[in-house]
Amino acid sequence: MSETTAGIGATSSSSSSAANNPSAGTFTTYYYNGEEEEEEEEPNELTYLAAAAAFGGRRNHDVSRYRDEGLSCSLTPGKNKNKNSFSNILSLVVMITLLLGVVFAFAHQTRRMMPPLSHDDLEKSESSLLLADKKMQVPFPFFQKKNSTSTSSSGHHHKKKKRAEQRGKKHQKEEQEDKKQEQVQAKHQVHVHKEDHVGMKDQQERDGKNQTSLVVVKEQQEQADPKFQKRDAKSDKRSSSRKKHKKEKDKNRGDSKHLQGNMACLEDEKYSSHTAKTAYEMPFAALFKDTRGEKKFEASSVFNLNGTYYAVCDNSWAISKFDYALTPFSDKNVMIGEPNREAEDSGYEAIFVVKDTVYVVRESVKHHGTGNNSTTGISSSLSSSMDGNVTASTTNITYHATIEELEIKGNDYEIKDQCSCEFEFEGDSKGFEGAFGLEGIDGELYVIGLCEGNYCSESKKDDKGHGKIALMTKNSNNNNNNNNNNTTMDPLSSTPSCLWETIKVIDIPSTAFFTDYSDISIRPNGKVAITTQEDSAVWIGQLLGIQEGKLQDPDNLSFDENVHEVYYFPKSDTCKTIYCNVEGITFINDDMLMAVSDQMKKGGKQPYWCLEKDQSIHAFVLP
Repeated sequence: MSETTAGIGATSSSSSSAANNPSAGTFTTYYYNGEEEEEEEEPNELTYLAAAAAFGGRRNHDVSRYRDEGLSCSLTPGKNKNKNSFSNILSLVVMITLLLGVVFAFAHQTRRMMPPLSHDDLEKSESSLLLADKKMQVPFPFFQKKNSTSTSSSGHHHKKKKRAEQRGKKHQKEEQEDKKQEQVQAKHQVHVHKEDHVGMKDQQERDGKNQTSLVVVKEQQEQADPKFQKRDAKSDKRSSSRKKHKKEKDKNRGDSKHLQGNMACLEDEKYSSHTAKTAYEMPFAALFKDTRGEKKFEASSVFNLNGTYYAVCDNSWAISKFDYALTPFSDKNVMIGEPNREAEDSGYEAIFVVKDTVYVVRESVKHHGTGNNSTTGISSSLSSSMDGNVTASTTNITYHATIEELEIKGNDYEIKDQCSCEFEFEGDSKGFEGAFGLEGIDGELYVIGLCEGNYCSESKKDDKGHGKIALMTKNSNNNNNNNNNNTTMDPLSSTPSCLWETIKVIDIPSTAFFTDYSDISIRPNGKVAITTQEDSAVWIGQLLGIQEGKLQDPDNLSFDENVHEVYYFPKSDTCKTIYCNVEGITFINDDMLMAVSDQMKKGGKQPYWCLEKDQSIHAFVLP
């Protein structure tokens, strides 16, 4: 075999077997390099016909074209067979491609003719495709494209809505978790307060025991060294003074009480259902054109007489009269009586009107003489009925409330009578804080006196939920019936001419769980309101035995234990107690109350925010 190479990739080869029988195996190849062509041998016609058949099967084709165009061909019978197989495969691929195109075109046309899928179907199909894609780890761009094309607008809206719902659920879940966290914190705080309370109680018991031991040691030292007694007395006095000052400072600051109220207000979901609402209010100083020189209005009680209101202050002997509208400087608002009638303060703590007679009650006045043995006629026998809390006095001084009967004449009044009450108190600071008068069906006048302290006591005044009222009637002796000059009678004298005798003492239901009791008011149907200054609230209950404003049977007068409600006076916007000194109360109607407030306590005894509502009149709406 010989081979000649000319130019770029131009080769020609022949074999001895091909020269003898070209049709049986001659293998000749031509390359055209555009410049030069060399031939080893001249191909015959049969060679060109074979080349034409291999390149398209066109036998009548111009054979010279292959030579002129520089084509290369293989005339080996095995190579022609391979070329035909390649052509058949290519044709098959083309046919399959066309067939698939027809199928997909038909499918697309059918899909367009079908109704659009719903949002739920689209969501299911999309999730199915995504699941299959995830399992096979093969993307489906065709289906994703079709899906996104057919549902571009509706699918986008559905996804947006779904994302919004997910955000809403997430926000709601976060709020629930925050609420649970707040509840857990509140419970934890309550638990901590309980633990602190138990710990403080244990500490107090230990301190008590230690104090007892110290007392024993001190007694021994006193017996051994008299000088130590004086020195120890001075030390105890200083220590007691410091403790008292600290206790008053903590109490006056009002932190613990007000903080507890604040927490209750902030965490109370039913605040509006048990809180009275302020309708309108006015300071006393803005009511009167002529205040008769009064600058302080330590209001203690108020009474409604057919839309005209009468109020008293415990620092003044005058009576305030004003209209329900509380119009500033109105001619209807006047002060009756001389504010400085006597040198001392009046101590007026209650006022009520019966048959055009105004009754005012002085809380607790010092009397000369003792119990049944005194010449006053004031008995202490009923004092022992108060669960043994108050015993008969054995000194020459006793304390009793006094009731003055006044007749109003223009802008002044005249004292018709003044009588002491049989009921005895421990001192002059915790007597009758409120009172109300009722006519009986028997024609007698009955007075209900409200004790300020629990158990009507000063020593047990802080034992909450033990309030009491005393039912009294007037007993006049012959001197009172025959003598019309009672206006000069002195309740401090040893010969009073009349006495308000105690008929019975009635327990106020423990649902009025108050530290103190400041005033009482009764509707003609027996509905009763009792206020507390310390707790800034009012208790609404029912007295049995009162019909159409008359007392049916004094012996059967009692509270209905099943009718009760406590309403608190409104708080400030920071949830602080601002009605700190509500002392007087009266009904406007069944759903509204009129109240009066005392002056705030000075010297840091009350927080500064109590100033806003002091020495004022307030109208409240009950929930």
